[in-house]
Amino acid sequence: GRGRGWLDMPWWVAEAYLYRLVNEIVGYFPSMSRSLDPFVPSKAAELSSPSTWDLAEEAFAERGDTPASLSLLVETSLWGNRADGCYAAVAATAGAGVAATSAAAAALLADDREEVVARLSAAPAGAVVCVVTDNSGKELVADLALVRALLSRGLEVELHVKRDPTFVSDVTKYDVEDTVAALSARPAGSACAAGGAELEAA
Repeated sequence: GRGRGWLDMPWWVAEAYLYRLVNEIVGYFPSMSRSLDPFVPSKAAELSSPSTWDLAEEAFAERGDTPASLSLLVETSLWGNRADGCYAAVAATAGAGVAATSAAAAALLADDREEVVARLSAAPAGAVVCVVTDNSGKELVADLALVRALLSRGLEVELHVKRDPTFVSDVTKYDVEDTVAALSARPAGSACAAGGAELEAA
């Protein structure tokens, strides 16, 4: 109003307000039902992608029971961000597998994995680790593989998600539930199925 348009607003405020309006238009409020998430089709497509499950099987095959394995899971969780569902061209490059993430380490501006892994390895049973999620699909799968490893070490995990569907692919509690269920439904004997069962039992 008052002669000012969208381009006069701070970009994050404008974008966040736009997604709030989208949720209101589709009737997401006040029930906040998963069936009213306007981005379910794109999230489901990402979750059903073969490249998502190739990455998931490799990630969940890592137990995180050694410093090297835990470091790989931390790095895989980090690089999962390349699979942001908002950017299909970028997401297409993110399913090359866990091993490919290690080759990308040279691109990091700062790499604190050694300290992170040392702190996680030394943490006593029951210590709380906060994991802040970003995008559903490949990135959430990579995050959950790390979460499973932390839980198996006797740590507690607080998983932070968005309350409402935002920015197309941002994780909500429903996305976590759907992804864990999809992991558990993978073929018996697979690393994904085992990991999903552990997460469901946590």
